[in-house]
Amino acid sequence: MSFTLSVARDLGIPQVFFWTTSVCGLLGYMHYHNLVEKGYTPLKDESYLTNGYLEKTLDWIPGMKDIHLRDLPGFIRTANPDDYMIKYLL
Repeated sequence: MSFTLSVARDLGIPQVFFWTTSVCGLLGYMHYHNLVEKGYTPLKDESYLTNGYLEKTLDWIPGMKDIHLRDLPGFIRTANPDDYMIKYLL
């Protein structure tokens, strides 16, 4: 809800931006560039959402044993190489 920052600025109220995430989410975000480099995301096409691809086990993220693509933040579930979140997280 970043719109609150401009409202706070307009009203002269101190600004704080706080975003909470799970540890799994945080590690997913930290390794997002690896997911792109290794070709896990963006998905080749929309069928990857339902064809079992998201069940792929990842064994290369430190601290995340037996993690699957489906367990990572939903931002990886895009077939659009120009997706806003891909560019933002990279």
